[in-house]
Amino acid sequence: MRIAVIGAGVAGLACASELASAGHDVVVLESSRSVGGRAATRRTEAGAFDDGCPLLARGSWLLELAPLGLELACFAERETPVPSMETLCVALGAGLDVRAGVRVARIVRAARGTTVRIESGDGIDLGAFDRVAVTAPAPRSAELLADGEPDLAERAGRVLYAPCWTALAAWDERLALDFDWHREAAGATPVAWACRESAKPGREPGERWTVQAGPLWSRARLGDDGDIVARDLVAALGLLGHEPLPPPTLLLAHRWRFARCVEPLREPCLVSEDLCIGAAGDWCAPPPAPGDPGALQEGLGVPAALHAGRALARALIA
Repeated sequence: MRIAVIGAGVAGLACASELASAGHDVVVLESSRSVGGRAATRRTEAGAFDDGCPLLARGSWLLELAPLGLELACFAERETPVPSMETLCVALGAGLDVRAGVRVARIVRAARGTTVRIESGDGIDLGAFDRVAVTAPAPRSAELLADGEPDLAERAGRVLYAPCWTALAAWDERLALDFDWHREAAGATPVAWACRESAKPGREPGERWTVQAGPLWSRARLGDDGDIVARDLVAALGLLGHEPLPPPTLLLAHRWRFARCVEPLREPCLVSEDLCIGAAGDWCAPPPAPGDPGALQEGLGVPAALHAGRALARALIA
């Protein structure tokens, strides 16, 4: 079968890899310029930043990554791929037909059980497919499913997300901060977590910090100017070290509107009755298995996305 997977994050690549391994003709359509989604790595003139997912939670789910040949290293009582977070998605996407910079606008179906057509944002017909897997965040998935599968769209539309402002900052000299990693549990705090990127194993040298704000703080500042938000997050980082920080030589902001699923649908995935269209992501996750302390315990994220993408692949070709 010819199958389109929309989204090249962890869920989409896991889904596509499973489908390709089963012998199907798979095309991955990704709106951004590279793979990874919220597990991507951003490269700048100052070096690389893991600006979405900072680290991987420990748990039995990590055994599922063994066939990928990833190098994982310990940091802050968690695991990180070496040399960057995007290494995970590069490994998941190895050998796949990934077409970046393609924004899907509509999924069109003439009748049940027939092929499904996909249109881009500028109205270009991207072709007909026997199956379509949507792995975007739930609100975006709901938009894409609205025409072809309104019932699935309604279920995806129930899922709520918390936003997240992120600051990427670099300095020429090492900061006088006595920590490499900081994490706060309170949602209203300006700094939910902060990480000295060069302290993670296998990273390039240079004083680079990724700072992510808490969900309540991010929601309150969601419409603010990114430059101002980034300066405020750097100031908050300085308060953690009890002294103001010098101006950074590089300062960027990124607004993740759909950063973290607040409460997922407790289903492995969503699939139409005729199996032609399905959707999944970290927002579509069954309860964790009893006795597994790591998987799905830290805000869902990568483990849930991996499991959901594979579950969707199996459901579409059942």
